[in-house]
Amino acid sequence: MDKTSIIETEIPDLSTLDPGPRPTLKTESDRRKILLVDDDPQMREFLAAMLSREGYDVFSVPSCLDGFLHVIRSYYHCMILDLLFPDVDGLFLHEQVKRLDPDLGVRTILITGSDESNPLYQRAKEMKLPILKKPISNQRLFKVLDRFCAGK
Repeated sequence: MDKTSIIETEIPDLSTLDPGPRPTLKTESDRRKILLVDDDPQMREFLAAMLSREGYDVFSVPSCLDGFLHVIRSYYHCMILDLLFPDVDGLFLHEQVKRLDPDLGVRTILITGSDESNPLYQRAKEMKLPILKKPISNQRLFKVLDRFCAGK
């Protein structure tokens, strides 16, 4: 008989971390740096490939914790963030990112397959961030990215 052990992990209290000085925009090409955070590997690969073809410098990660660690270490001009993850919701990551880099917090695009009746979706709407429903409209995504990357 197989014995399976359950390992419980706690989500660290990210508010106690001191990341030190933040990386900043150094060149105009930095305006095209995007952090893509989505646990769906097919969606991540599709979006990363599409954005790369359009000249964006995309770094994609599968979890909120990975996303947070990359925000600490590197400059990203925009973030595309899935709303639902198995471990923690995307709004939790967004709150942590806003604390570290308020500008990146404003230049965040939420993506979701959730129904509008989902309470998390309703909370996201209250934040006044762009929300794109899956399947994502390329035209809407590029419209928002053009606005964010132009610094408007």
